[in-house]
Amino acid sequence: MTTPGEMPGGGGKRDGGMGRGVMAIALAALAASAGYAVYSSMHRTSTQAPPVTAIALPGSSPTTRSAPRAAAALFTRSEWGYRWDASKPGIAASEADAAWLESRGYPGPDVEDHLRRLSLQELQALAARGNQPATAIYAYRLAASGAPRAEVLALLSRSASEGSVYALKTAADIHMMVQGYRDPALASAYYGLLARAGDQSGFEQRYLLSHQLDSTQRFQSDLMQEQLWRDLNAAHPAAGEEPRPGFDEFLGHAPGAKPEL
Repeated sequence: MTTPGEMPGGGGKRDGGMGRGVMAIALAALAASAGYAVYSSMHRTSTQAPPVTAIALPGSSPTTRSAPRAAAALFTRSEWGYRWDASKPGIAASEADAAWLESRGYPGPDVEDHLRRLSLQELQALAARGNQPATAIYAYRLAASGAPRAEVLALLSRSASEGSVYALKTAADIHMMVQGYRDPALASAYYGLLARAGDQSGFEQRYLLSHQLDSTQRFQSDLMQEQLWRDLNAAHPAAGEEPRPGFDEFLGHAPGAKPEL
């Protein structure tokens, strides 16, 4: 498992995704959702104060966000993209999977390796130009350095509003592994959203995390996930979003996936 302060690899572990119809406001909505209010009223797993205001960029709107591929031409091959290479696949299982990941802001192994070697100043410059992989890695490193929660979530909110699932997955990883942000129940809620939005790795991440939660925390996480999902779909229904390749096969082979009615 990645240690606190180390950016989890987009190309080194199984990652999650989320339909673009809901992720644009996910980071902001969680802070204001009723589910989070229920969770905060019970015992917390972190001493970090929860965000008190929704974070969104001025003038940003889920209906006007641009697709991740639209910005790819602004960057070099080492700064953006997930190119399929069977000898170095990273988390992608196929060329189609790599394309799905790229379209949602994930860096391929070569891009991730390059971005992780950059300084904070260089990552900041790329993020300012709209580079989604760099924005997520920059936000994680800021969180690990002790930056204010509002600053970190503002970065991820902007990237998510532009179509990046990687930004949402990074928010879950931050709440899972970064000291001062660590909140397993909140991380579990994020991973649950990834699964419900079409990425099978969300099921896997949430299952692994469940062993670290007691029954009350699991209940809290379920409440947050359900309320947030309802809030997001009320604004932008996710129906019709294409799931990640392999999602249906994963469900078909999972234990208990086909219960008798």
